Amino acid sequence: MHTPSFRRAARPILASALLFTLALSATSARADDPPAAGAPAAGAPAADAPAADALTMDAPPAAAPDPATAAPSDAPAGWEGAVYAHARPAVLRVRSVYGDGGGFLFSDGHHVATAFHLIESGRDIAVRAAPGDDWIDARVVAVDPDADLAILRVDVDLGAPLELAAPPAVGEPVVVLGHPLGSVADDDEVFEGLLTWSLTRGMVSAVGGQSLQIDAALASGSSGAPVLDRRGRVVGVASRRDGGVGVATRADALPALLEEVGTEAPYRGRWRPILELEAQIAVEGGQSFGGVSMGLGAVGWERFGIVGRFGVLAHTDDVSDEPLYARRIARLTFGLEAQFRHPFRAGDVPIQLVIGAGLAGARESVREETLEIAFPGGCDPRNGPCAADTRMSAVEDRRWLFRPTLRVALLIGGFASLSYQVQLDVMSPGDSAHVIGIGLSW
Repeated sequence: MHTPSFRRAARPILASALLFTLALSATSARADDPPAAGAPAAGAPAADAPAADALTMDAPPAAAPDPATAAPSDAPAGWEGAVYAHARPAVLRVRSVYGDGGGFLFSDGHHVATAFHLIESGRDIAVRAAPGDDWIDARVVAVDPDADLAILRVDVDLGAPLELAAPPAVGEPVVVLGHPLGSVADDDEVFEGLLTWSLTRGMVSAVGGQSLQIDAALASGSSGAPVLDRRGRVVGVASRRDGGVGVATRADALPALLEEVGTEAPYRGRWRPILELEAQIAVEGGQSFGGVSMGLGAVGWERFGIVGRFGVLAHTDDVSDEPLYARRIARLTFGLEAQFRHPFRAGDVPIQLVIGAGLAGARESVREETLEIAFPGGCDPRNGPCAADTRMSAVEDRRWLFRPTLRVALLIGGFASLSYQVQLDVMSPGDSAHVIGIGLSW
């Protein structure tokens, strides 16, 4: 009889118990969930949480890009994207006689750090802040060839510099922001927007006295690029890649190098060895010669050079006049040449105009072969068949040749060469030699 009343009274109690059970289950489930990446475990004090070390957690946030104009490639996901956005305005492209590479602003908006081997010529160096921007002339103000470091200065203020730091521990992640194979992008529209100001990721594999080893991808054009830690600080300057191993110079060596600016004579380049190989065609007095030549020498400051050459030229005449004979001329050539070089560019292709003067010599051997025909026994072939005796005789003459020379050459792209040389015959200018050469130069 009291059952309906009891049930009506128990309903609010059961509903409250059910809600309490559901709430307790949800709380328990949240407590059992694994913590998010980088978050402290439940119940751990805040002081025990890992220290913030990513750029987005440690530095003031950068202004958010306009979603209508920001390209997806400008903001890679994760901390790498924050580092890219932070460092990109301070990363430059560096161009020199030897090719293209990277660099970055440090200390202020006028100083650029890069790899020494990229600007070793000391001349005709320029930097660019973004694709399509004008190239800005830069001069070398300090170098450390042993560490493969160089500091450039530009007269234009290019913006805020990057912060330097000591290398992180082995195993820590790093990124390289540079221009791997950037020259390929210049020559092929397929790669437009690629290969320059691009980001590669890796980690620190080892740390040495003045270098660090990284496994981030490096390629031709990466030289001088900054190696960045998770806070966007420069910890290294990309130097070279041997096999699959990348090597960078420690960036914390740059402040000491900067202190040397103004204490020594400005760097103007240095002497470097050169090797030249040419296939040659020579025309002299109506005769043509073919041969090869090798040159060994040195170039200083990419302006002045001295080259010694040696080679071989040969010529053969088959003559049908009486008596039948052939003339063969062989020359062992040698010479010494002083050069003046003027580097310039045709678009993005480095070219050097080389003007040289010197002395050319040769040891010439002239061999004339005569075919003699005799009819023994008084036989006269006009009266009938006769047996003929043939005999080959040869006369050889040797002499030395010395002539002043003038040579003009174009070195294209740093390795291909096209040259013209005149070897003046002072006694008989009409017999002067004109030599055209096509080859390689290193």
